[in-house]
Amino acid sequence: PGLRLGARARHLLVLAGEYDRALEVASKLDSPSHAAMIKGRVHLAREEPEAALESFSEGLLLWPNNVVARYYAAIAAEQSGLFDRAIEEYRYALRIDPAATDGRFRLARILAAQGEDTLALGALHHNLQAAPSTVDMALLEMELISRRGPVSGAPPPRLMALVGKPDTWGRAVAGLASGGWDRAGPTAAVNIIAGTEKLDLSDPQNAPALRILVRAELELGREAELIKRLNELAAKRADQPLLHALLGKAHLAQAATEEARAAFERALELDPIQPEALAGLGSMLEAAEPEQALAYYLRGIEGEATLGEPERGELARAAAAVLTQLGREDEAIALLENRLRAEPLDARASSALARMLLDRGVEADRARAESLMARSARFADRRG
Repeated sequence: PGLRLGARARHLLVLAGEYDRALEVASKLDSPSHAAMIKGRVHLAREEPEAALESFSEGLLLWPNNVVARYYAAIAAEQSGLFDRAIEEYRYALRIDPAATDGRFRLARILAAQGEDTLALGALHHNLQAAPSTVDMALLEMELISRRGPVSGAPPPRLMALVGKPDTWGRAVAGLASGGWDRAGPTAAVNIIAGTEKLDLSDPQNAPALRILVRAELELGREAELIKRLNELAAKRADQPLLHALLGKAHLAQAATEEARAAFERALELDPIQPEALAGLGSMLEAAEPEQALAYYLRGIEGEATLGEPERGELARAAAAVLTQLGREDEAIALLENRLRAEPLDARASSALARMLLDRGVEADRARAESLMARSARFADRRG
């Protein structure tokens, strides 16, 4: 019987997608705070963050020191665009139990995105004795350290113990390069990656560092040198789809469309949903064949679980622009809303969605569009 289901069993009902059953159980509970938490979890799972936040808020009035409810309230607030509330809830959760959730990482990520690096580092360092850093926390910390000043020598041993392994070192170097770019521009990013010993950029594990390098080289207008480097890497590991896709991007930057198309198509032969290749081919077709361009973009974001990744986010924004061009504004708005639920800190998606709402000319959308524009300014990418 539902009344005898324990907290873990009720949690599993939500995870298993048994939402109606979970709500039925909640309606029979004697504890209003537990019932509110179940309702909040169901609303979150159903992508209804505003309703989720309302439910969690009700539960927290009755049980203010429930760390899990605080954590999920913060996530719901993030997804609703209420970042001050999210920061408040994450901080409250950390005071209760810093080891119970990944709240320190999520809090630091918001603070870093809005340029409050010192506060972000403070969140990452909060009560390390009771709750040591995770890999994700260490990676973000390395980016913030590099953003504050040049990193000479090896990173601190505490961080190296977490990120110095082959499966994480490429992400760590990418973080250092990203922080260096924020601080001193794309040349700094290139120099950090080029100066890292024993970093095989053809290895798929080091893809984050390679992606940063390519973006920086293209920003600097060094397409010829980049094409030479990518060809060398592709010759070394011809079965790596990312190498071919990035080679296509470099060729496209030189307006070498045939070479770009061939590289993108080769990448898709190896991986049919390779995001840079889909984005590249779509961009080549947008003007003349927008429907075909849209098909490429949508192919890469069919599974909504991927929308939080930066490359899938680029596809989502591109698809939304083409949908608008085709007069399918409602679909474009829904797609950007999905992207922002997956990655609430995407400033470009916030800005694009705000413009779409304003262009639609519905007075009821105006306040939301203004909120989205403020959100975009809050998390504006320092690298453009």
